[in-house]
Amino acid sequence: MNALGFILMLFSGFDYIAKGDPSLQGSGKFESYDVKEGIVTLRYENLLSQMEIVNDGVIHISTSFSNELPLKHSYAVVNKKTNQNISLEEEKDYLKIHFEDKEIRIKKEFYRTEVCRANVLICSFDIRRDIKKKELKLIAKYHRERFFGLGEKTGDFELTGREFTMYNSDTYKYTYNTDPIYASIPFYIAVDDEYEYGVFFDSPAKSRFSLKREKYSYKVDDRMLDFYIFTGNIKKLIGDYTDLTGKPYFPPLWSFGFQQSRHSYIDQEEVLEIANNFRKYDIPVDAIYLDIGFMNNNLVFTYNPREFPRPKDMVEHLNSMGIKTVAIVDPGIKVDRNYAVYRTGVENDVFCKYENCYYEGAVWPGICLFPDFTKESTVKWWGALYKNLLDLGIEGFWNDMNEPSVFSEANGTMPDGVMMDYNGIKSSHKYLHNIYGLTMARATFEGVNDLRHNKRIFLLTRSAYSGIQRYAFLWTGDNTSNWEHLRMNVSMALNLGLSGVPYVGADIGGYTGTPSEELFTRWIQLATFIPFMRDHTERGTKFQEPYVFEENIDIIRKYIKLRYKLLPYLYTEVYDTHSTGLPLVKPLFIEYGRKYLDIDREFLFGRNILIAPVLERGINQMEVILPQDIWYDLWTDKPYKSGKYSLDISIADIPVFIKAGSIIPLYDFEMRSTADLKEKRDLTLKIYPDGDGNARGFVYEDDGESLDYQNGMFLITKIDYRSEGNIAEIKVQTEGKFKVERKMIFVLPGNIQFTQINGKNYQVRNRRVEIQSF
Repeated sequence: MNALGFILMLFSGFDYIAKGDPSLQGSGKFESYDVKEGIVTLRYENLLSQMEIVNDGVIHISTSFSNELPLKHSYAVVNKKTNQNISLEEEKDYLKIHFEDKEIRIKKEFYRTEVCRANVLICSFDIRRDIKKKELKLIAKYHRERFFGLGEKTGDFELTGREFTMYNSDTYKYTYNTDPIYASIPFYIAVDDEYEYGVFFDSPAKSRFSLKREKYSYKVDDRMLDFYIFTGNIKKLIGDYTDLTGKPYFPPLWSFGFQQSRHSYIDQEEVLEIANNFRKYDIPVDAIYLDIGFMNNNLVFTYNPREFPRPKDMVEHLNSMGIKTVAIVDPGIKVDRNYAVYRTGVENDVFCKYENCYYEGAVWPGICLFPDFTKESTVKWWGALYKNLLDLGIEGFWNDMNEPSVFSEANGTMPDGVMMDYNGIKSSHKYLHNIYGLTMARATFEGVNDLRHNKRIFLLTRSAYSGIQRYAFLWTGDNTSNWEHLRMNVSMALNLGLSGVPYVGADIGGYTGTPSEELFTRWIQLATFIPFMRDHTERGTKFQEPYVFEENIDIIRKYIKLRYKLLPYLYTEVYDTHSTGLPLVKPLFIEYGRKYLDIDREFLFGRNILIAPVLERGINQMEVILPQDIWYDLWTDKPYKSGKYSLDISIADIPVFIKAGSIIPLYDFEMRSTADLKEKRDLTLKIYPDGDGNARGFVYEDDGESLDYQNGMFLITKIDYRSEGNIAEIKVQTEGKFKVERKMIFVLPGNIQFTQINGKNYQVRNRRVEIQSF
């Protein structure tokens, strides 16, 4: 499609919708325009609109039914550069704005926006104000789009034909139809037969999307409608969106190991018993969680001296086993003058206010105050509080209850009238609700980084808004032990990835209820290929650690060990995600086009591995669709051409396929946790040639924990493989300053007998060639 054909037409003052509904106010008559520093300002009788082109051709429109736009501070947008070299020409009925290959046509008579590319209409919409409800409403004409994204949404993967609310909510035991739940990411991707586009509405106020045919709209209870339009293929849409809102941060390597949690392990002895059982049953684990039972009477930043009398010794013992400790931190600060966190918070005036005093609401500790994370002094105060937990040796943190959840309020959160600093602008919670979790995560992330120099942080959050990828992993809250939630683990991970949030996962086995052996086994098999791999359950349920499921323990152990075997592949994909913003798990249509839009029970794990999880109870056969290219069965190395296959299924495995032409890096040795990599890092490179006998790949490595990679302390190893007959040639190139002593083991196709690696000849034995690292 010719990029020169991209046109944006902005028609102003079009009142045909308002005529049909007297409660909807239109823009009124066109009055004037001006251009200053690349920003076009349009003035109407009732409306002010500004438009600019930012970054790599992203369209930014801000509209308010007032004489000026309200002051705004975006916690989502961190990289926005206005393109100032636009040109403008005026005709009788139109204004024409030119920028590179784009033309923007503004019709003076009407207020309607139509986005076209190559003379093909992509989307069209009008903006109105609901006079009674005080809402701003964007009303769009539905064409043939199919919708995806919007972050953490329940139900099917595809969003078309449904309605959604953005309002972060504590939704214990949510179901297939529950909406909203914990996180709001107001960015969607629309796919048509001929084009794709994306739209991000940057408002943390309560908003609603209707993606129904002939009733396509967005409305927000805010003072301004502020949004961005992205054009191009899906990879570009996500790349441009994460350029705007920030690329995903680079977590420590251990974040991608197996993690174990429960609400709550009752005491120090039980935590150590859990750790010892993982060793006893030969199951790798990288982290054990301390839920609110670790706290003293549910007070954050404290520990229970009765049940955890020697927490530092406990954490040190876990560290000696290679196991990290993750502690929960909620936002609610109990009103108690004997509680130092409360006292210092009042002294520093860090809490949200209501009717000229601090807002009080009940959560786990009792009556609490809630920090105002939109205030910079609060961010500094909050960050410093982590010192006590860091001094115990705790490595990771888990921000929970941060919608914020308030038990004592009918709507489950703070009232609209609660006031927040909002970066000095001052605003009510009504307009800022959805950023509470994001700003708490930011305060935690920055505070821990200030306290712990040159060490990467693992942070997990339940509530989120656009931009959360800069700070934290996101898990999908209090799910349930049933097959429906297993299926939603796939759809939610895929839509979150399309929404710029790559580090995601669900509680394995379900948080509420107790899974059967079969369900837990299938969940472990799926979670092996999901970015965040944590087993977590609530109090009152049966214990849910992997070794509890005796009937299938060998299968469960095999898959958790497979996760560790795949870590160099996964970590390389994490590096790519950190660089590009593209998801770690993604639908087939991202790589293989629109013909795979209906495939919602398979996904790509990185670029080269296709997963077809078993999502139904008791099946022994399932259909798998393989896209273009050749694919190798992970378990048998059998090649498959593109097509539809009916496969026999047992409880032992799920279908996993490797793309032909790829080279998969592996740790093909036993590991108890990622801490073992300090002793051994031998790298196995398994080659899966394409139809011409060739393959390519690369591996990214660093120390897995520091920020030194930012100064060149990494190692990228690029491998190019070519073969003819029984002879292969391998070229290896490296870049970066990170040094590692280890062996490199190449696993070659069965027909290869001789190979040359960087000009040196080697004989192949048992499909393998072993060399020292370059």
